[in-house]
Amino acid sequence: MPWTCPCGASNPDVNRFCGGCGKQIAETLIPTPPPARFPRWGIAFLILLGAVICVLLSLRVASGPSTSNNEQQADERANVTKAKYNSVQAGMSYDQVRELMGQPGEEISRSEIGGYVSVMYIWKNSDGSNMNALFQNGKLLNKAQFGLP
Repeated sequence: MPWTCPCGASNPDVNRFCGGCGKQIAETLIPTPPPARFPRWGIAFLILLGAVICVLLSLRVASGPSTSNNEQQADERANVTKAKYNSVQAGMSYDQVRELMGQPGEEISRSEIGGYVSVMYIWKNSDGSNMNALFQNGKLLNKAQFGLP
């Protein structure tokens, strides 16, 4: 265990004399206090706090979104479905597709190269299912979907 001399020098316990001031160890040195440790109750408290947070988050996720009846009805009308996806056809304008979907899409990319303007939109459901639509110069060029009900 290292020892600290009153002069401030830290010395290994095998030294017989202080490396800082040269005094004999037996006369001058005092033990260096051990480093402070996090109290055991503090570790247990952090573990318990983490567990409580996990439980609360799990309950929130399990209970689903909290929406009013009006919001829920609006969500049901605005949901992207396989039927809506199938009714979207190449050559349609963004406004036509937006009307079919019942809500505006979220623009996720845009590029303008050589006189061609390409814009991609996404329509998402709360469960992660979605539809993407790529418009070039204002007309639907391509569409894709993932997990639509």
